Amino acid sequence: MNEIQKPHKPKLISLVWLIPVIILIFVGWTEYNNFINKKNKITLITDTANGFKIDVTPLEYRGVKIGKITDLSLTKDLNHTLITVMIEKKYMPLATKQGNIFWIDKPRVTINKVSGLNTILSGYKIQLSPNFDTNKTTYKFKLYENPPLKGYFIKLHTTSHINLYTPILYKGVKIGQIIDKKFNDNFILTAIIYNQYKKFINNSSIFIKNPILKVDSKGINLKINSLSSALLGSINVSTPKKEKLTKKEFTLYNSTDEIIPKKPILLVIKNEYNLQKNTPIIYNSQKIGFIKSIYLNKNKLIAKSYIYNKYGYLLSDNSIFLLQKPEVSINGVKNIKSVVFGNFISILPHSGKLTKKIFNVYENPINKENSILLSLYTNSLHSITKNSKVYYKNIPIGRVIDYTLTKNLRQIKIDIAINKKYKSLINNYSMFYDISSELITLKNMNIKVNFAGLNPLINGGIALVTTPHKQLTKHNFKLYSSYQTVEKIKKLKYSGFTKTAYFSNNIKLDKNMNIEYKNQIIGFIKNISYKDENTSIAKLFIYNKYKKLISNHSRFYKKPAVKFQANFNGIDFKIDNLTSLLKGSIVLYNTNKTFDTLNIYPTLKTIQIADNSIKITFHNAQGVKIGSKIEYKDIAVGEVIDIKPSENKTTITALLYNKDFSKKGSVFYLKQPIVSINEIKNASALILPVNIGVEKGKGKYCSNFIGYDKKPLFLDAKYGKIFTIYTDISTLSINAPVYYKNIPIGKIVKISLTKDAQKVKIYAFIKKPYLKLIRKNSKFYNISGVEMKFSIFGSAKIKTNTLTSMLKGGVLVVTPEKYSQKANENDKFTLIKNLPEDWQDISPKIP
Repeated sequence: MNEIQKPHKPKLISLVWLIPVIILIFVGWTEYNNFINKKNKITLITDTANGFKIDVTPLEYRGVKIGKITDLSLTKDLNHTLITVMIEKKYMPLATKQGNIFWIDKPRVTINKVSGLNTILSGYKIQLSPNFDTNKTTYKFKLYENPPLKGYFIKLHTTSHINLYTPILYKGVKIGQIIDKKFNDNFILTAIIYNQYKKFINNSSIFIKNPILKVDSKGINLKINSLSSALLGSINVSTPKKEKLTKKEFTLYNSTDEIIPKKPILLVIKNEYNLQKNTPIIYNSQKIGFIKSIYLNKNKLIAKSYIYNKYGYLLSDNSIFLLQKPEVSINGVKNIKSVVFGNFISILPHSGKLTKKIFNVYENPINKENSILLSLYTNSLHSITKNSKVYYKNIPIGRVIDYTLTKNLRQIKIDIAINKKYKSLINNYSMFYDISSELITLKNMNIKVNFAGLNPLINGGIALVTTPHKQLTKHNFKLYSSYQTVEKIKKLKYSGFTKTAYFSNNIKLDKNMNIEYKNQIIGFIKNISYKDENTSIAKLFIYNKYKKLISNHSRFYKKPAVKFQANFNGIDFKIDNLTSLLKGSIVLYNTNKTFDTLNIYPTLKTIQIADNSIKITFHNAQGVKIGSKIEYKDIAVGEVIDIKPSENKTTITALLYNKDFSKKGSVFYLKQPIVSINEIKNASALILPVNIGVEKGKGKYCSNFIGYDKKPLFLDAKYGKIFTIYTDISTLSINAPVYYKNIPIGKIVKISLTKDAQKVKIYAFIKKPYLKLIRKNSKFYNISGVEMKFSIFGSAKIKTNTLTSMLKGGVLVVTPEKYSQKANENDKFTLIKNLPEDWQDISPKIP
């Protein structure tokens, strides 16, 4: 039986064939996608790919992401990096404009600016600055390291180093900066002048380095207007003429010396003078020239020098050039320029024709026509040297010319020259003593002090004690070893009278103790005797010339030579008079009160408390301590000497240094600390005792007052006026304070250049209650920044004013005592650079 055949089933396609089909589809889609997106890509060329990540680093325009990096590769020569950026289709017309600028957005910290801090966490970004002035397209661009700068680019050629980003200033306003530098024998700087300030430069513009540290014959002058100029320095540009701007390259001068017109001279100097290139030549504290170079010619040192043309009138055949050296003293350093840059030269001009060009430089010549020549004899020279000063009341009146042994070799003869203008101080009875000998001598348990300041101790010195005589016939004097010796002789020679004074046995006084009045010795204690168990008697010998000072209004107090006082305000340590270091002295004190007898008190405060104490009652005097100051316009006019709290009030006893503040109507208030975003006032009260402010009244004198817990509102103002101030260069900023007697009376509200750009215009707002202070002849002084001065005639000074004026600048108003009518808003004022030394003494009474 035949088998029945089953129908045949066709075979299915194996699943294995699906895999290549899927791969084929994916590859096809990828190629199609690449073909479609190929037109949405641009290429950026840069030096390095540091900081970039594929599929992460974005391309942005105005904060909107318009693409991202999709590939990083090297050029064929391996010197550059190619960055492929995928652009969203809708932004392709923007991204492909020919002339577009692409730059790297990353963190940047410079002296002038901090930017890109948002990329610290997000990573680097690429930013686009489009060129909207064209419709042409391209797909390859250069990637720049820094944001694009728009302005006028110039080259500056200089011989000295300049930092990148150094600001270029015009009348104190930043108009550009250094953006690149190269070195090839000299420095070639690339600078940009911002477009809005391009009008301030032209072909006549002069670029000069602005030094931070300026040293002249007055001393060291350090001025800092900003942190960037302190660290980088700055470049000043001036434009003296009206010309076109076509130049692209300028010279950067190191100083004004290089451009000032000048005439050459030759100076014959000595090697020991220690002079060098660029040594200044000074006249009346002004630099009038300098040494250009020094060379040897026939065994002579010749200094090729220049005198500025405008000072040429000082030159004649009779002019004398002098060497100036530093003189160190406790009061300061004279000729401090020589400490920094070496000795310098000054000139003594004399009338006459100018026919020669070679001059000798002398060291300390003596002008015999203007000097009195004397000889002093002593057994020891101590620290006295040639040129040691001769002093009268700490004022130099002459100097030592020379010294030598006498013929018998037993003494030293010292020749001195006294300036003739002090001739009236010298007579036959004048006495000289050595103030450079031993500071302290101990002999037989008796300590002697001979001290007249560190200057004579360092450089040697002689002091003069004059007497009321006029005749001068002799020229030889004895030089005494100390002031104590002179003082004993004076007491024997001087005539006077005796007064009896009483004092408590608790006060220790000694025979021969000096009596002083305004730091002048007017007598001494001649004798001391015991009266009873509580009181002693002092016989006071007063020199006749001071007789008029003693009356029934007189009292005395003991002044110790060493004063040491500690309180909540700090430690006060004072050495007042080293000539009476161990014994101290007693001081004459005259008041309006009348007394039957002369009395000697233990301290000045004992007298003042009896005369000038007041009581102030506060609801709550928290923070006030004994020693807290009573302040008027931040100046101490008194102090707290006692505090008595009760259940509902606190009564304070205060000692006033000036009784005018105890008049009826005077307002006393606590100067509590105020700390806020807008202001910081009385910050010292956060850690030190709270002081008390006072505003003077105009009534009769009284001794009891009601105090306020804070400054009352009726003392403040609400409105004011705006005044215009002009200056050549601005160092101020908006909101900089305006002061009168160091009290803020307003602020700067606007700063701009005048229409012709020749001046800076400053608008100052003055509060209403202070408007009466502003008069048509008031002066406005610039007190901005930090100023350090080391004066040759005084002590070192550091001026910083207030923290606000350090950061923002500041203006101080000074109104003269002979003031004119009130100023109005149409009046124009000039900002003056230097504040006069005596401005605090100018105190007009303005009703």
